[in-house]
Amino acid sequence: MKIKLLSIKPGKRVWWTDPDNGTCSGWGVIIEAQAPVQLDSVITINKEDGGCVEALPQELHESNDGICQACDGKGWLFSVIEKDGFARNEIERCDACELYANDQAALEAVVETANSQPPLLQFVKRVSDLTHEGEPGDDGKPFDPASEDVIAALNQLILEARQLLGTAEKCDECRETVAYVIGCPDGTEICQDCFDAGQD
Repeated sequence: MKIKLLSIKPGKRVWWTDPDNGTCSGWGVIIEAQAPVQLDSVITINKEDGGCVEALPQELHESNDGICQACDGKGWLFSVIEKDGFARNEIERCDACELYANDQAALEAVVETANSQPPLLQFVKRVSDLTHEGEPGDDGKPFDPASEDVIAALNQLILEARQLLGTAEKCDECRETVAYVIGCPDGTEICQDCFDAGQD
């Protein structure tokens, strides 16, 4: 199972899961850890098979066979949220292992992971640069994909990518986090749903 932050201290024997496909995973003893340990703390481990490694708390476990089965040791999950007949994914903490204190902490961990892995960050950046359905394109006309399934999947993918990058917007009216907002003459910025509702 995942190790609790409070139990990470020099002298403790832990299982380290190598984030690079687990190729160098193994047992080791913590020889250096700042106090108190934070989610982004770097822990130095003297491996039993030789050498030292620097690891993050989420890479450490109490055992090599007790990794949380619910989240595969990540500490977070994608949950499907249904609203107004549409399904979308949100990042939330894994309640089985409770590695993170809450959903926001889990989301921040995902963002940190993306920032620490350039290829992943580049992928997220490319996705966030896609045009959201209804968002004005280069020609000034709203983007209009053909398939409803494509629209729903693409819109959610773009929103999640922009949330990870911190470029998502917040609607001044409904306060929801959205992929983009529309500027109004009075200076407010509102989401497409609120804009459409105001036109009715």
